[in-house]
Amino acid sequence: MMVIKRKIIDARAVLGLIYTQVNYHVQAMEVIEPILSKAIDIADKRRLSQLFSVSGAYRYIVEEDFLGAFLPLEDALKLSNEINDI
Repeated sequence: MMVIKRKIIDARAVLGLIYTQVNYHVQAMEVIEPILSKAIDIADKRRLSQLFSVSGAYRYIVEEDFLGAFLPLEDALKLSNEINDI
């Protein structure tokens, strides 16, 4: 069961990144929102950093919450630094 959850998280994270790259931030957030808490439970730093990046971009561009966007973006940067994935 854990393998299936991880594959779902992987697929949604990648899709969220693709949507973000083509500036479909609302769709990206819709894709990652249901798995965010599950990804935190699994604690996969690589995927979490990607999910936080998508979330931060959404807050910055769609919600125009400039200060609030930096929280997930800083978390993403911190996690990616820890695993040397920059």
